[in-house]
Amino acid sequence: MFRSHLSPLARHLWWIVLAKLCVLCALWWVFIRPERVSVDDTRMAGRLAAPPVAVYTKGSAHEH
Repeated sequence: MFRSHLSPLARHLWWIVLAKLCVLCALWWVFIRPERVSVDDTRMAGRLAAPPVAVYTKGSAHEH
């Protein structure tokens, strides 16, 4: 007969991890997978080629 070399606590933790993985996969399948994002090549190229925007916050050393 086959006996597991894992302790009862380790087996219990493996079942919990497996259950969480199944729940995460199901949530992804239901909520994330159906969403599709369209990418506009021209707009994306404009974003990548644009110069960086400087952001100054209150109390910045560069503020005059």
